[in-house]
Amino acid sequence: MEQSRQELNTTISTRDGVPVLTPTPWTPDKASHQFASAKMQSSRSSALPSPSASDPAPHPNAQEGDPPRWFFEKRGRLGGASGETVPNAVAASGLGLEDLLVREAIQNSCDAAVPLAGAGGEREEVRVVFRKRTLRGCALDRLVEGLQLDELQRRAWNIEGALSEAYDRWLDDLRELPVLFIEDYGTCGLGGRLDRPDEDSDFAKFVYDFGFQGKARAKETGGGSYGLGKGAHARASLLRCFFLHTVIQPFVRQGELPLDGEIGENQWSRFQGVCHFPLHETDGHLWTGRGFFGHALTDRADPLANEAAQLMAERFDFPARRVADRGTTIAILGCTASPTLLQRAVEDWWWPRLFQHTLEVELVDEDTDESSISHPRPLRRAELVPFIRCFDAASGDFFRNSKELSSPELKPILLAKPDLDDSPSRNANTVPAGRLAMTQLPPNIREEEERKDRFVDTMALIRGSRMVVAYRHFGARGLPVAASYVASDALDHTLMLSEPITHHDWDPSSARLSDAGQESVSSLLKRLDRHVRRYQASLLPSMVSAPDRSVALERSLGFLLGGGGSCIDALPSQARASGKATKGQPIQIRFQPNNPRVLTDGSFVTDGELLVDWMGTAGARKEVRLTLHAAIIGNDRLVRMDSIAVAVLGDDFSKNSTTSWSSILDITLRAGHTQSIPVRIGPHPDGVRLRLYTGVEEVAA
Repeated sequence: MEQSRQELNTTISTRDGVPVLTPTPWTPDKASHQFASAKMQSSRSSALPSPSASDPAPHPNAQEGDPPRWFFEKRGRLGGASGETVPNAVAASGLGLEDLLVREAIQNSCDAAVPLAGAGGEREEVRVVFRKRTLRGCALDRLVEGLQLDELQRRAWNIEGALSEAYDRWLDDLRELPVLFIEDYGTCGLGGRLDRPDEDSDFAKFVYDFGFQGKARAKETGGGSYGLGKGAHARASLLRCFFLHTVIQPFVRQGELPLDGEIGENQWSRFQGVCHFPLHETDGHLWTGRGFFGHALTDRADPLANEAAQLMAERFDFPARRVADRGTTIAILGCTASPTLLQRAVEDWWWPRLFQHTLEVELVDEDTDESSISHPRPLRRAELVPFIRCFDAASGDFFRNSKELSSPELKPILLAKPDLDDSPSRNANTVPAGRLAMTQLPPNIREEEERKDRFVDTMALIRGSRMVVAYRHFGARGLPVAASYVASDALDHTLMLSEPITHHDWDPSSARLSDAGQESVSSLLKRLDRHVRRYQASLLPSMVSAPDRSVALERSLGFLLGGGGSCIDALPSQARASGKATKGQPIQIRFQPNNPRVLTDGSFVTDGELLVDWMGTAGARKEVRLTLHAAIIGNDRLVRMDSIAVAVLGDDFSKNSTTSWSSILDITLRAGHTQSIPVRIGPHPDGVRLRLYTGVEEVAA
């Protein structure tokens, strides 16, 4: 550490007899700018001045007044995981940068929400702010100098590849650095002891440890359970580096622990830097790549604390936090996440908490307008509204009586595997599975833009964290629907154990589950899929209320005309005749409607195409007569045989029709060839349910 840097940046004073690091006001001048520039342009061929090798060895009992610096972990004879293990662990999910960051960052904040006194486990509303800022000129020089990013750049030169290129690009070529601040409020901050990553030390778990699964063992609910959530922050940094400032409730050391003040008691503010580099070798030493910026000792680097932490955060323009402003701010260096995509990701994954007002998110792009604040608005996203309405039905009573939604109840499932010696009647170990609600989607939604495909024929999986774990796709087997499943509290821990590192799925084969847990998750997913398929089938019209006819075959291809005639809630083109009818007459008829259009008198007509296939012998022909009839379905689900015109547009396919407006049509079917017949239904009133009946009668040659 150069003496000039110490004199430039800090003075050591005493406060109540305790040494305190006090950064002096930093004023960029020509000399300091040239000094920083010269360090950035230094030759890569020079040996890396490793902190542990070239600098004087720090005293084992370094004081808080000692200048902060980087400490890197040496790789010992027994090996160990490298620093890149943490960001790589979260990279295999297939989630985009913004999705991964939003899911992990907000999950950590929500898990740290402050409990409300006497509220039965309820917690305060969490507020999370994503703040984008690009540092240039003197602000960047001050950051590089004060946080010793030149040390990280020299290490990156020894690693080479993308990491080295990123440091050169931002610090040398462009001379600018994008930084994303993630701030949370209404949380407890990262408190607890510094010496061990147990359940009571959020700071040690987040900063020092990885892979600690305390929640999994303690059977807690919430989001993370692998101890690898910080990998999202490291992954989002092109420099693989981030800094954090947290304000916490101080704790008092337990009297029976003679640790001489090393566990971090009576600290109310902390500041530390973290980097996750690949395994690398410099100056004859092998390093794991894990580095920490703070009070460097012989075997670790403790965070700056209290006034020193506050002054360091203030110096580098971290959002101000007073003693009462508990929570954490994380600054991700070299983060190119888009504010627009961050907002979309918040809406996609966190709408349950936003809808229930337990989470507030703000997005600030200071590069555009630092006074402009935007908020996620999931209710303005048409593709998310069906899931939100289903979630409301499954978790409340607002839509409970809506006929458009299915029943939200689910039967209990087995939580434990039954003993082979026990009879089923003796096994009472069941728990409620949760609630499932489903609703129809407009029939033409599958034809809309590709980005909405993930929200069609899918089910939002939600548990106690109130994050959408995944949108489970169940296939386009019938009419398009959307569903939301809210797991019960009794299943929450089991489902948490089934999730991978990034918590984006429920996997029955998870190694963290017992045999009973695997069976429970597998049973649940199969049951959910079965409920959805049955619901889709129930939307297809049945033959129960069809009128008696003398023709050989009748099929009902139902579709709904919604309010205003603007949407068709069930898609007849996906409908099929019943299995028995298909066996008796191998003719398949599908109807593909277009959107209804309004006439001058206020009524509506619906145009579409009848697609007729005959599964006969290749080359064969068959003469058939189609009889088409449309009827209105009442609210009691009975068919009203009102006169609704069904017209065939044109007589190109008709052999004996004398008019182009007819509901009876004679056609010739050819095996393997689809007949397309343009059809118009109406005029019909607005907001009614229609059902189209097709009768097929073979005409003797």
